Amino acid sequence: MKGSVLSLIGRFWLVLILVFLYAPILVMAMMSFNASPFYQLPFKFSTEWYEQMSGNQQIIAAAIRSMLIALATTVIATALGTAASIALFRYEFPGKRVFQVLLFPPIAIPWLITGTAMLIFFSPSVSGGARLRSSLATSRLPYRMSSSPSPRACRALTSRWKKPPVPWEPLAGQCCGA
Repeated sequence: MKGSVLSLIGRFWLVLILVFLYAPILVMAMMSFNASPFYQLPFKFSTEWYEQMSGNQQIIAAAIRSMLIALATTVIATALGTAASIALFRYEFPGKRVFQVLLFPPIAIPWLITGTAMLIFFSPSVSGGARLRSSLATSRLPYRMSSSPSPRACRALTSRWKKPPVPWEPLAGQCCGA
């Protein structure tokens, strides 16, 4: 009896947390279809904002650029995280423990502090502190953004890594260049 009550309370608590997390997202999504620019009630359904957005070339270009940067960041972070996890799982090398310790701060430190530190660390600059042109800075953005998810991918893969059967490894090297 006591276990079922605790289980019921736990499920109720989980539902409350999920509602707390996702209700604002759902409200904002619904309000994007409101005719009012100020989130006024009563709700009047309209696609006016999406019609205006579809004609704005700057927004479309920014969305496409964001998706390309996200795709590049995902590929780079996954590749770096996978390579690091294989190295940590399979090999002993000098500095392995230090490397493992250095993977933890991007996970534990809040995103704002990490993002600001990476922005300062990876910022392209020239003499006198002047910034390089925006196109050069944008081209380096996936590399800058990959430095945070890479340790996360590495930690996740290392903790769950299982050694593949040995005969598959030469085959992967032949077909994929690994």
